[in-house]
Amino acid sequence: VVLHTSIGDILIELWKRECPKAVRNFVQLCLEGHYDGVPFHRIVPGFIAQTGGGDDCIYDEGSFPVEANQRLKFNRRGLVAMAADPTTKSNSSQFFFTLDATPELQNKHTLFGRV
Repeated sequence: VVLHTSIGDILIELWKRECPKAVRNFVQLCLEGHYDGVPFHRIVPGFIAQTGGGDDCIYDEGSFPVEANQRLKFNRRGLVAMAADPTTKSNSSQFFFTLDATPELQNKHTLFGRV
């Protein structure tokens, strides 16, 4: 997927085999223009840059559970993950890029790609 931003394009490799629900949701929302014009509303230097608006999701339940995969680790910058709701441990449309290794996020968010 190529994410077009005001400061340039970001090429994202998606891991559909490891995280099929997250990838399907992300791609469909991209195709529907859900992320068009949506700013990065949370930037924490050395941690994450987060974007995505509202709680939209392609699944009837309105969200989907975190897809934790033990092979995928939050061990470097440039990873792409869904921003899970900490109370329900579920995903919708918000996602983030890691700006450094973030092991504290392991098993709390669906890691579904890399830049």
